Amino acid sequence: MKLSHEADAVQGDAGEGRMARKAAARAWGRRFLWHLCLYVGVILVFVLQAQPTTGGGGPIKVEFQYQQF
Repeated sequence: MKLSHEADAVQGDAGEGRMARKAAARAWGRRFLWHLCLYVGVILVFVLQAQPTTGGGGPIKVEFQYQQF
């Protein structure tokens, strides 16, 4: 009887360890996915901001208005 009880305890410890490893792997995967999305989003913002909005990339035309005093 004593050997059976010890075997159950060892299997229980192994099961808990396996569940802890699964939980850790799942947490690592979620963290990796979150960081991946964050970095891709930041890069996308930089790329979109670098695109010219009007004029097709030509020189910028600036007009000044002068007042006479």
